[in-house]
Amino acid sequence: MPVHDIEAVLKVEEEAISRIKAAEDEAEKAVSSARKEAAAYIEDELKKASAEAEETVNRLIQDSEGKAREIASETDRRVEEIMSAADSRKDTAVSAIIAAVTGGTDVLSG
Repeated sequence: MPVHDIEAVLKVEEEAISRIKAAEDEAEKAVSSARKEAAAYIEDELKKASAEAEETVNRLIQDSEGKAREIASETDRRVEEIMSAADSRKDTAVSAIIAAVTGGTDVLSG
């Protein structure tokens, strides 16, 4: 094989190697870019999920606070009813004692 043919083959091989290296560099850049995009996407999705979770937690806290207020209000109402009934019974007992002491109608004996 003549020298100029060998030189031509070597030149073609060098160009092929150069193109392969350029393609490898482009592939590495594409992979790096894809990784960055994926990381940005994942970060964005995590932020969205975190915001949604925070909203849910806040809503649950508000719901719980509302339920707690309802329960406290109902408890206060029941305590007032019990206290009122106790006061009424106390008043009846005091009246009965006064009547018994003063010689009025004996309320306790019926």
